[in-house]
Amino acid sequence: MFADFSSNVKGGDGCALTLARLPATDQQDILQRLQERSAPGSWTDLLEPVRTRLFHRVVYEEFYGTPEAPPLWLVPNLDEPVFDDTPPAAPPAPDATSEADPAADPAKDTEANDAWSGLAEDRSLYQLLAQAIKVPGLARLVRTQVDRYDLSRRLVSTGQKQLLDIAASQVEQYGPSIMQAADWPQRLKAAIEVSLESGRFGFAGKQWPKIEPLLELAFGDAAVSGTLDEGRELLTGVLRQGLMDRARDTLTSQLYDHDGKVHVLNRAVQHLQDLQVKGAGDGFTAQAETLTAFLGRPKVQDYLVEDVLAAKQMAVIGGPEKGQKSNIAIDLAISLATGTDFLCHFKVPRPVRTLVITGETCETPLEYLARRILKARMLEEVGENLLIKQELPSLANSADLEIIVQLIRKYEIEVVIFDPVYLMLADTGAKGKPLDTNHLPTVGRLVATAGKKCIDAGATPIFCHHMSKTSQLLRAQEREPMQLSDLTGAGFGPVCRQWLLVNYLRPYDPITGTCELWLNVGGSGGHGGLYSVAVTEGPYRKDQPLYGRQWHTAVKSGAEAIEAANQAKVSLLEAKKEHLKSAQEQRVLTALRKGPAEGLLQKDIATAAGMNGDTAAVVLARLLDLLHVVRTCQPDDRKDWKRWKLRPAQMPTGADVAACEARLRQGVPWEVIFEPAVANAQPGSNADSTSG
Repeated sequence: MFADFSSNVKGGDGCALTLARLPATDQQDILQRLQERSAPGSWTDLLEPVRTRLFHRVVYEEFYGTPEAPPLWLVPNLDEPVFDDTPPAAPPAPDATSEADPAADPAKDTEANDAWSGLAEDRSLYQLLAQAIKVPGLARLVRTQVDRYDLSRRLVSTGQKQLLDIAASQVEQYGPSIMQAADWPQRLKAAIEVSLESGRFGFAGKQWPKIEPLLELAFGDAAVSGTLDEGRELLTGVLRQGLMDRARDTLTSQLYDHDGKVHVLNRAVQHLQDLQVKGAGDGFTAQAETLTAFLGRPKVQDYLVEDVLAAKQMAVIGGPEKGQKSNIAIDLAISLATGTDFLCHFKVPRPVRTLVITGETCETPLEYLARRILKARMLEEVGENLLIKQELPSLANSADLEIIVQLIRKYEIEVVIFDPVYLMLADTGAKGKPLDTNHLPTVGRLVATAGKKCIDAGATPIFCHHMSKTSQLLRAQEREPMQLSDLTGAGFGPVCRQWLLVNYLRPYDPITGTCELWLNVGGSGGHGGLYSVAVTEGPYRKDQPLYGRQWHTAVKSGAEAIEAANQAKVSLLEAKKEHLKSAQEQRVLTALRKGPAEGLLQKDIATAAGMNGDTAAVVLARLLDLLHVVRTCQPDDRKDWKRWKLRPAQMPTGADVAACEARLRQGVPWEVIFEPAVANAQPGSNADSTSG
């Protein structure tokens, strides 16, 4: 329906994607309005009403269940471009004449109101936080799910998150029963005081006034109570309300451009749908989804690099040692950060903030490589969109994974590149116990957990990993593309949903600074292809800027890549044959040099050169055609003997050179041509015979 609209209207792709989420009747209505009021290339004045209708139909109806009479302050008329920020009126006071609840306790209500004093207006959030530090397992659940679903990153303050971390760490250290102990409040407060004194946590200042009333609410006379299941339900409601608030604030905000608003709104809708299906459970839950419901949920697959890299799916960049993996990863990072074509070929739809965690490449080579890639794109800098971190985490360490999540949220990262991942597999807290990288369940769960943390935080993880030694040797012999099964160790192939695998098609030449690579890309989303990439870096020149190096890439795809590969294989095969011939010739010449001046018999040459008689005959024939060797004969030789020697440096004076060389190539012995007396002395000899 919106194909023409997507191609002819500025920003039409994002708007059509948004419109596709609406019911068919609303799509027709809005499309008619767009055609009536919007000129080609401009739809700014209509974008807000479209998003308003989307917010009403998809978000509010689906999750709040009031399609007939939505609050006017939340969803205005379609012709209104922005929301009215006037909050809804307070609910009417209860009728004084109504019958009082006999179970109501005015004194208890007063105590509850006192406990809420000094806290924010959102009672559900503080009730949830109070329960979290009293119910085993709820603190860690709240902490994890807030990191996953809180798009605004303001739902829970830093101090409150750190309070949840303290409670969760105490439970992990002493067991869930610690929270049921009578002295649990004193233990928790003591742990908080220790953290404050150590300076480990940052809520010692302005955050503490928000923590102290929360502790009073949890452990005071009017303390809240609940179970883990009740906490999950309360957490689901809090997260849903937070996402609704973020979507509403985004639509009314002047800080976002149109594409940014579409992106945030799509994420909010997707998170709301996930919450409806999964709830706020963590890990394996007692909930499932029917196929009808699954197919009925709209799903959008965004691509960070067209035909190469899908968003929110774990990816791996694989290749041999010193096989251009890191260079390809940095090219990808700069392309993502700047919105320029990856390898000057694959389109990047929009720039995204990217984090590169690297530990192999030294600072100076990394800087020079980045500058060369920027120069090839005619850019001077990336700005704030590309971040480099040269400290390696341990993917087996939960604390390091939490720091990665914090980095993603702090800098609003959308892509994280881990290079190389093999240095991040050891657990720094495992007391030196090595990780068995060949154990599929261990490595697979490790990589899956780390990748899921990144995805839940809003970033696409990309792991750079090595090719196994055996596969590297086998692929190098045939110059074949790398496959997922060639990755060293276990776990990465089964877990990663997409891949970029490189291998040398033509080895790197340090003289010219050129090489040619196989690039095998694919993914579970259906994208994929086999490409050849010609890389030109130039020769090393110490006296020039960037040592004279550059970065130019040329990509061939499909039939072109296959044809280039076939030519490369033919050239390689021919080169191998020529190398073998040259080596055989050198061995024969060496045997003759070390032999006596009168020459050697063919069988003795074969023995000295380490080859059989037939091979020696073929090699000697080639050398004879080049006149590097000549036939010779001695007086005591038998007629059927074949004796050879190196060609003398000069021919006798007065000889017809051309005629003599022609006879030598025919196999006439040197002595027959230039020393007839010696030749005639051979028993049964014939001066012109070539049989002996």
